[in-house]
Amino acid sequence: MSLYARWSPLYDFEVRGRNTLPPGACVIVANHESGLDILCLFLLGSPARFLSAEWVTGIPVVGRLFAWGEHIAMDGSRAESRELAMGRIAQSLREGTPVAIFPEGRIPEPGEGLADFRRGAFRAAIEGGVPVVPVVLSGTGRAWAKGAWVVEGRHRVHVEVLPTVAPAAGEAPEALAARVRDQMAGALERLRAGDGP
Repeated sequence: MSLYARWSPLYDFEVRGRNTLPPGACVIVANHESGLDILCLFLLGSPARFLSAEWVTGIPVVGRLFAWGEHIAMDGSRAESRELAMGRIAQSLREGTPVAIFPEGRIPEPGEGLADFRRGAFRAAIEGGVPVVPVVLSGTGRAWAKGAWVVEGRHRVHVEVLPTVAPAAGEAPEALAARVRDQMAGALERLRAGDGP
């Protein structure tokens, strides 16, 4: 997937901070602009397991690859599925394998900005005693617009790894989520200001 991203004529990726990823277990969190975002995270070279909506497992080929990579599916509308997913995330972290989560839980509407963060990713980091690695993505919403099936033209996409955030002693998931969201919102504002029309 990362080779496809590097060589595809459709995208011009600029990746910053890849060498700052911590070794071992961590929780990678990224904003969500489009279906292209997963491809962007593959460019980081991390062995992270992705948390994704359960319906993804039903897509031909993609579902097979998802299972082969031992990624984690979740039906957010069911408490049992949420807790099962949290258990698998915890197990991955104990094994030293990073997990990648889009804490907005959805792709916001164009112009909506960064949506509120759900607390699961941050609960996992606190309970697992691992750092959070914020990643900001800019340009994927233009490159692959929400609801579109065709990518037209060549698009510049920015992928930037921000400084790692360690949970503070006794910090609640909501507080950690707010800290990380503030950091990402500032970086996104900077990136989008330089993206051009």
